[in-house]
Amino acid sequence: MKMKAIPLLLAGLLAAPSFAHAQVERVTVTAEQKKAAEEKLKTTFSQIQVTGFEPSYVPGVFELTTGNNTYYFYPGSNGQDGVLIFGEMYDAQGNNLTQVAREKRLDKAMATLPMDSALLVGNKTGSVEFYEITDPECPYCERYDTWVKQQPFANQLKRKIIFLMNNGHPGERREVEHIICSDDKNKALDDAFKNTPDNPVITDWKTCPEAEAVIAEHQKIVQAVGAQGTPAFIINGKMVTGFSEAQILDAIKINDASVNMQGTK
Repeated sequence: MKMKAIPLLLAGLLAAPSFAHAQVERVTVTAEQKKAAEEKLKTTFSQIQVTGFEPSYVPGVFELTTGNNTYYFYPGSNGQDGVLIFGEMYDAQGNNLTQVAREKRLDKAMATLPMDSALLVGNKTGSVEFYEITDPECPYCERYDTWVKQQPFANQLKRKIIFLMNNGHPGERREVEHIICSDDKNKALDDAFKNTPDNPVITDWKTCPEAEAVIAEHQKIVQAVGAQGTPAFIINGKMVTGFSEAQILDAIKINDASVNMQGTK
């Protein structure tokens, strides 16, 4: 079938009078209807790797997940092609239903993942904790690391590190193992960011039997939460992608309203 994809903001649909005074709920469909729609999606957009598929809040429209992205699909009728819809759904009160769905999926995924395999850096008893998906050979990760350590609230942060293994960074595997196997993980991470062939900061490389299992668990987490690049962050159940100072600061403040951004509580 001919492929169609249109960008569409669905706020108008959900602002209709029928939604104005009632909580918006997902449409109920039969298993057969869901299966038929999913098969139509696979036929029309065969290149999409779908990781989740369920009814949306609009009759006839389904919500699909691919990685950390959420789209919508209308399967068409009477032999028409299906339509892929890009955009977000809002209810009449301005609530972002698409974002809520993302957060619920993330919470559900994290509940079954080995999140305790993350490495702790920063203040291990800090009042604000979140996950960082990083790569010691990623320049933006290094810039973030330098920036966050300079923030006035840095001593309040309990950072949980998860490594995304990048096949394009051949030196990463050795650096990640060094960090995992080091007693002082703060220093090891800092050294790994600074280490280059022209500036060999690390000379005593650490290895240990448990590194392989930790790396495998981290890749399982990365795939399940849909992280496709670094740096990425999971803060208060929300995924923040890329090094955006504004987004990170906003997420940290939401995560713990008692954090004083001037560095005191």
